[in-house]
Amino acid sequence: MEQKNYDVIIAGAGPAGTTAATLLAQYGHSVLLIERDQHPRFHIGESMLPMSESVMKRLGVAWGEGNLKKGGAEFIDEVSGRHTYFPFQGKYRTFQVERSVFDKRLFDNAIEHGVIAKQQEQVMAVICSESHVQLDTDKAHYQGRYFIDAMGRDALMGKKLSSIDKIKNLGKFALYQHYKLAETEVSKELFAHGNIKTLLSDIGWVWCIPLTFERLSVGLGISTKQLPDINYS
Repeated sequence: MEQKNYDVIIAGAGPAGTTAATLLAQYGHSVLLIERDQHPRFHIGESMLPMSESVMKRLGVAWGEGNLKKGGAEFIDEVSGRHTYFPFQGKYRTFQVERSVFDKRLFDNAIEHGVIAKQQEQVMAVICSESHVQLDTDKAHYQGRYFIDAMGRDALMGKKLSSIDKIKNLGKFALYQHYKLAETEVSKELFAHGNIKTLLSDIGWVWCIPLTFERLSVGLGISTKQLPDINYS
């Protein structure tokens, strides 16, 4: 018979959810991890920071495999011409990761640590009481002592509790794309050193992140005020 009661139930199997699940399992807790999508799946956000390595070691993940080593971060202000470079030369390494591969590696690692994982299952309701949490999905009903909302911007509990406090004047959105076989001099330099290059302008910023197999992740972050006619839904 399938277990329905857990110490902790986590909704969302991105890096936050899988990390929490693995750490809790390492301490001997029973954990249910629920993901509405199916790994591997595409996600943006490929450039990691050095302190991530200590977390990966604690999780037992060999995260350097199949990823491009990141040398540092380069910032160029296209208005003033100012250039700043931050090299990563400490004891911790870091990488540019392909999120579909990286996220699945964390997901599989959680399962290897004893986490019960469900994919393509949608959380429909969370009912909290003093003694437990009841969670209803489109496929089953579960009960846990604690619940963690790791669904990111979907903010399941934030919306349920009306506790979202929006940051005034933040209003940003991003357009992005992956490019293959980039052969410009700039791209060759990026692949050689593994640096993220960030270009700052008066309307926003552009990122250029080198990935394995000569691919570039390029994106534009811009204020919604700059393009008021775009449908952001």
